[in-house]
Amino acid sequence: ALTLQCGLFLRQAGLWEQLWTLLRLCLELNVFQSSSASAPNRFNIKPSIPEDQVITLEDNILCSQLPLPTLWLRVEKLREGVHWLPWDKPTNCEDPQRVVFPDDVSDFLHP
Repeated sequence: ALTLQCGLFLRQAGLWEQLWTLLRLCLELNVFQSSSASAPNRFNIKPSIPEDQVITLEDNILCSQLPLPTLWLRVEKLREGVHWLPWDKPTNCEDPQRVVFPDDVSDFLHP
């Protein structure tokens, strides 16, 4: 019940990256036996749209000559739709909030 409440809080706060990391760790901890621990990260979900394609879509939106509030809304909706997974390589991420290490959410699993 505590993990559910924590997950609801993370979702309502818009911290999707932390929520997905918490769910992945919870599944890895509870679903697999110790003999299957040799294959880490079984629940990694890959984004459906590559990052370079997202940048191209953002550029197309910005070049559309729409009013500034409409541009901002469309870019934010695009980013919200594709940037809900944690970043897999922390070395080349522009947004540090998208980098979530398992240690960041492990206290939620074992309070």
